[in-house]
Amino acid sequence: MKKKLYKYLLAIGLVLLASSVSAIEIEVNGKVVKTILNSELQEVARQRTLAGELKTSVVLEELLPVCSSLKEISITSESGHTTSIRTYDEVLPLYHSYILPGERGSVNFFMKNQFGEADLQIEGVQKISVSAEQVESEKLEVWISWEGVEALKAEIRRWGELHDIDVKVNEVPKSDSKLLSVLRGGGRPPDVILIQSDYIPALTAAGALQPIVRFPTDQFAEKSLDALSLDGSLWAVPFYFDAQVLFYRSDLLSLSEFARADGVIEWDLDDFEKSARRIKEKGIAPASWNAYSAYWLL
Repeated sequence: MKKKLYKYLLAIGLVLLASSVSAIEIEVNGKVVKTILNSELQEVARQRTLAGELKTSVVLEELLPVCSSLKEISITSESGHTTSIRTYDEVLPLYHSYILPGERGSVNFFMKNQFGEADLQIEGVQKISVSAEQVESEKLEVWISWEGVEALKAEIRRWGELHDIDVKVNEVPKSDSKLLSVLRGGGRPPDVILIQSDYIPALTAAGALQPIVRFPTDQFAEKSLDALSLDGSLWAVPFYFDAQVLFYRSDLLSLSEFARADGVIEWDLDDFEKSARRIKEKGIAPASWNAYSAYWLL
């Protein structure tokens, strides 16, 4: 009797141990592209807020080959139940879907509310399958400059390692003129370039840029998207932007005439020029520091 009980308990122990080292299969168009252990997820996971709580997770997009369109995501749990989500060729759900390392080695799935539906949460995930159009690319060249170069290089290389793509990152000052020179000379331009918003008119006129399509922009500030848009198209993804401040002498200039009913000042460059001319008429010359900069002094 004791031997039978011991064998029974041993069998239970082996079952529990097996679930503690569970893995998740990632399948693209019917082919398994990778199998990831819970411990491996922990290595690439980051803290982010999901459903109002801070959780350790990985964006699904980071675990997949680069995709240009997505038709369906299917999530199969350890019980064998499969939940399928139609995505209508949009890649946005890949950026709103997260894989979460769970307890005792389990893996969970979370998708932020899509298409007017509630958040989707599935525990004990065994396999995630996607039907998508993959982008075939083994090498990319990226030009960057300005602040945070080293941190940006590290993040780009991290992305390349996740997607098994060799990314060459170059620091290129005055990237707009360099890019135009390369194009005029018939050279090979980079695949991705970091630019200022005021570079866009000249670069689009030269045919140097492709419009940004099928990219998730819902979490960007509207003004940042407006600054990078021209003729109804978005030409770049916001990397960073900041608020500019105008310092002026209140004894020489009053902005009250530009106030709306709610007290907010609406003052554009035309108003700026008119105000400067009025000050000049008083015999006081308005001054600007670096006319090509956003920093002005009255």
